[in-house]
Amino acid sequence: MYLKNGDIQPEQQYSVLMSSSDCEELKMVARELAPLVMVHDLNSPEEARELLDKTRPDLIILEFNWPGSAVLDLCAELRLDERYQWAPIFFLSSEADPDKKLEGYAAGADLFITRPFHPKELSALVQAAINRLKGLRANAIRDHLTGIFSRKYFMERLDEEVHHYQRKGKPFTVVMIDLDWFKLVNDQLGHMSGDYVLAFFSTFLRKHLRHTDVLARYGGEEFVLLMPDTETSTARAILERLSESWLSTPLVEPYYQKKLTVTFSAGAAEFGSNIFNAHDLILAADKALYAAKDAGRNRTFSIDQLNELPEIQTPMILVVDDSSLIRHLLEKQLSEKGYRVATAGDGHEALELTKEIQPCLALVDLVMPGMDGLELTRKLRENPKTMSIKVIALTADHLEETLLEAFHAGVDDYMNKPFSFPELEARIQRLLKKKFLEKGLISPRPDDRLSQE
Repeated sequence: MYLKNGDIQPEQQYSVLMSSSDCEELKMVARELAPLVMVHDLNSPEEARELLDKTRPDLIILEFNWPGSAVLDLCAELRLDERYQWAPIFFLSSEADPDKKLEGYAAGADLFITRPFHPKELSALVQAAINRLKGLRANAIRDHLTGIFSRKYFMERLDEEVHHYQRKGKPFTVVMIDLDWFKLVNDQLGHMSGDYVLAFFSTFLRKHLRHTDVLARYGGEEFVLLMPDTETSTARAILERLSESWLSTPLVEPYYQKKLTVTFSAGAAEFGSNIFNAHDLILAADKALYAAKDAGRNRTFSIDQLNELPEIQTPMILVVDDSSLIRHLLEKQLSEKGYRVATAGDGHEALELTKEIQPCLALVDLVMPGMDGLELTRKLRENPKTMSIKVIALTADHLEETLLEAFHAGVDDYMNKPFSFPELEARIQRLLKKKFLEKGLISPRPDDRLSQE
């Protein structure tokens, strides 16, 4: 059975695997079931096993009169296979021996159909069984809050995609998606608001993803996406476009009428690119996800990028000061310590730089012409792409009011001028360690992390 974006498609063609010792009988049944049901015919248990590995029928009809216990063995095997554990299985038989029927039911059969039978009757039985299974399965494979697929169903589909790769060699990608700072929605607005955001985000993704993609809720605010026939480069491009579209989509929770800005991070991994089982693929995508969070959130990384990401291997520090002497001195000292350094002479220049680079931390002079350090910090905190940058204020003002205003603007720490470089470096290391240990945990100042209006 196939589903599109979590919805049963009533016009979708279903699949029946049928074996019969009578070719004319099979043709009559196929005509009765067409066009909604496609019938695959087979002539032996071996042929059935081969076809079952290639397709996933919604219902199976087996010839009971195969030699020996072949059909009973096959039926028992199917009931041990998670893919067919709940699939309806009918037996066609030319005899009505009650003992034989009991053997069949014990092996896992759902129904015995004794010849002669009317094709319309079998067609009605097949349709009824598929409709019942369709309803039960649709309910079982969905996450009740969001309406998207459940984690269990996703893992089943992932296993199928692995088997498909082993046969065809076609690439596919798994993406882990996590809403940034989502716990703050629950903490500040309550779980009903949090549930609304999860459902709203799920609806957004279902609307914008391709019909071949399989989206599921992995747990909490984490989602997982299976993208068949897709390389990681394509997956990243799709996720980046989704991120831009999501940020431009108005999100107003209905209980307090708060306009929210909630971003998401994503990590992608491609099967077959040094990854050859489903477990390792999920782990790799999850690792890429946390790298995206470490690098500032609101972005997508793939596992193959991690060794090439200088912002993870060597943190970048942005120095913002109107004094060229201080900029040059700090750039020299920080570079000698192994940091990558970018400099700006005022707040406007610094904001423009953050469109091109992703600093982990900024050293910001509070008093500058044009846009000063306080306004710059506020701007950084307002933008989802820069809100996680750690900020150390550099100031010659020792007034308590100035420091309180700086912390209120979103500064993480401060240093009085003139300052000791060893002390400054210690503060930088402390904040960077905190940043990379957070990995999605809550900031000590949550009001700076959830944008509301």
